[in-house]
Amino acid sequence: MSEDYSGPDRRIDHTTRAFRAIHDKLSAGEKRMDNQDVAIAENTKLTQGIKADTSEIVEFAASVKGALRVFDTIGKLAKPLGYILAAFAAGMGVITSVKSGHWGGK
Repeated sequence: MSEDYSGPDRRIDHTTRAFRAIHDKLSAGEKRMDNQDVAIAENTKLTQGIKADTSEIVEFAASVKGALRVFDTIGKLAKPLGYILAAFAAGMGVITSVKSGHWGGK
């Protein structure tokens, strides 16, 4: 029996193959999207871990910056305080010399 493969049967077969091809492409796209969702979730988890580690480093840097400000302030106060203490020590030396009798030409 020789079948003529033309007419409506051929068009139905072609349409069925076209729909299957479209369905296969959509299924492949869906699988890709599912894989991307998993990859994005993993990436988000890693990013949150890095953010936590980085926040500790930033907190440490901020505390070091605060400590440097304190040392800077102490340094600015040390110079005048040194002059005051030197003047006080000189005064005490003069007072001690006068009280002990070693002041002047004796």
